[in-house]
Amino acid sequence: PTMGDLCDLLYLSSSTVTELIDRLESNNLVRRIRSKEDRRVILLEITDEGISLLENIREKKLEVLSKALSLLSEEEKDEIKRSLIRLYNVLKEELK
Repeated sequence: PTMGDLCDLLYLSSSTVTELIDRLESNNLVRRIRSKEDRRVILLEITDEGISLLENIREKKLEVLSKALSLLSEEEKDEIKRSLIRLYNVLKEELK
């Protein structure tokens, strides 16, 4: 994605996105690359360190979710499942 893409996606100003990317880049999580087609365009690429961090975050989120679900009864899990299916269907209809 480009910096402009991130601004649009996150509904943030270009200065805010630039600050965020500066921090990510200084931590070696992303790198900026000039587009070969249009040198004015800056593309963003996630580094191996960034991928590793995302994988660790994903694993932690799954651990927390798994632990939380283990504390619920089967009835409570079924209720959550029904509610999520209902929410999904409502959103699908609204976004048509």
